[in-house]
Amino acid sequence: MCTVTSKTATGAGTITTQAGTRAIDALVIAGGGAGGNDAGGGGGAGGVRDIPSISVCGSTPYSLVIGAGAANPGSPQSYGAKGTDTTLTIGCTTYTSTGGGGGVFGNTPCGVKDGGSGGGGKGTGTGNCGGSGDTPAIPVALGGPQGNAGGTGIPGSAGGGGHTAAGGTAGPWPGGSVGGAGTDFSPSYGDIGPTCSVFAGGGGSGADGPSGPAVGGAGGTGGGGAGGPRTPGTGQAGTAGTANTGGGGGGAGGGPANAAAGSGGSGIVVVKELDKASGVWSLQSQYSAKRAGTWPQFKVSGIDYLLIAGGGGGGGYVGAGGGAGGMISSYCNACAASLTLLGGCHAVVIGGGGAGIPAPGAGPGSNGVNSTFSTLTATGGGKGGGGPTGCAYSGDGGSGGGQPGYGPSAKPRGAGNTPAVPAALGGPQGNPGGLQPSGPGAPYAGAGGGGAGGAGGDAAPSPYPGPAGVGGIGRANSITGSPVTYAGGGGGSQYGVTTGGGAGGPGGGGDGINPGTSPAAPGNGTANLGGGGGGTGESPKTIAGGSGGSGVIILRIPAANAPASLAAAPGSNTITTLPGPAGACKVATFTVTGTLTL
Repeated sequence: MCTVTSKTATGAGTITTQAGTRAIDALVIAGGGAGGNDAGGGGGAGGVRDIPSISVCGSTPYSLVIGAGAANPGSPQSYGAKGTDTTLTIGCTTYTSTGGGGGVFGNTPCGVKDGGSGGGGKGTGTGNCGGSGDTPAIPVALGGPQGNAGGTGIPGSAGGGGHTAAGGTAGPWPGGSVGGAGTDFSPSYGDIGPTCSVFAGGGGSGADGPSGPAVGGAGGTGGGGAGGPRTPGTGQAGTAGTANTGGGGGGAGGGPANAAAGSGGSGIVVVKELDKASGVWSLQSQYSAKRAGTWPQFKVSGIDYLLIAGGGGGGGYVGAGGGAGGMISSYCNACAASLTLLGGCHAVVIGGGGAGIPAPGAGPGSNGVNSTFSTLTATGGGKGGGGPTGCAYSGDGGSGGGQPGYGPSAKPRGAGNTPAVPAALGGPQGNPGGLQPSGPGAPYAGAGGGGAGGAGGDAAPSPYPGPAGVGGIGRANSITGSPVTYAGGGGGSQYGVTTGGGAGGPGGGGDGINPGTSPAAPGNGTANLGGGGGGTGESPKTIAGGSGGSGVIILRIPAANAPASLAAAPGSNTITTLPGPAGACKVATFTVTGTLTL
């Protein structure tokens, strides 16, 4: 059965895996924020990250830091302090959950009230609103989002945000508002601590009123502290968040006494070792473990990946080159962990290249198509710009399309790495397209599309008419056992001189052309390299723009981890074996959409 271990001591420490463990789930919870004083907002819950299937080694200590809950500053009228981050470091990757935001009193800085979950607001004005949650934003694949925003404090004070829900918005004066609810993690990790694995509730806000009595807001489930009441003539202290839950502290009640608000609860790290199963169990114990979700499932760990999306198509009418398809990889990447996947069938989707502008070409090409596997996505390359009107815009994508010769100033080139993929997921994906720096209509040359290894080349500003921009360079990867360069940008087109268009970037980028000097069509991006298509020129408009190259997905699995059932379908996708002594590996190469069987 799976072993679950929790670490609760504030400060630095380690957690050590068992001998047979190769993958873990980890719950990382930061310290909660303190409540605000004098009918202040409730403290925000510490950020939560529930990170699945992290590859680890057996019998290995891993470093962690448990964040403390924030102590209330104690001055008569002050906002709460922010909780301390909690971290877990596996290899070169540090997983950080952000401390909860402090409860608001007065003009509270965003750096204090924003956090894993935000502190509750109080009153009106920019500085009095509730803090933002999930700050900084964490994607679902890396265990996010961390939490929710604090409530809006108009006219009274509001509850701090929790992991499941935002803080309660201020109700009728003088009562306090409830903290946002936390989340029950017991189905995944069992019952831990006094809250039975319900963690990260927001703090309730303090009560106020001209005379009292008034009741403070309840803390959110999962360790949130209650807001302090106001009795006739005096405000009472807020309740502290529960230790090792990341709960936010309750705001203090208002009144002449100005008692201190509650401190935030400290954080915790919980680790479930997924594939450590030594010993013998009865059928009844196996059945019980299966029902509880703690019996190990067959998993394959150490899967390195390379995902290339389809490249963007080239534009026309002094068109620009298409951007290369997005490129993400964990292979030989110290910042990106390999995958651990359940046995069974997994869909593999290969993105196609975007079409170049059809003849007569007077507009942009088309964006490339995404490639996807498991929770990963490489984004299709942006279209190369083209045409003399507003439709000439270049496309954003894995790498961006270049700016055309008649490019509108409102959007000069396509952005790369859009949407942004962090280094921990194999990013960034690529780079922006090139610029046409002289402005629309001159020097009658299109820029190159961006590549995985560099931005697209700019069209030269002078002399008129200037040469076209080259495609951005691709990036080499040796996941197949030898280096291959992928994801080069397409070259821009040229008009008015005897020279040709810009060359495509290394890594499958297609060349741009000058139709007046070359009857040949612009180059298409190379299939299964994700290169951008080349741009086509203005006169004559009888030649279409180059299409982007299709993508590819390559997976590399240590032979010792590869199951006998390993297969790639349909038949055009392959499984090959790389020999030792560097370490025998199975390499699954997908050139078309299909299925990986583990």
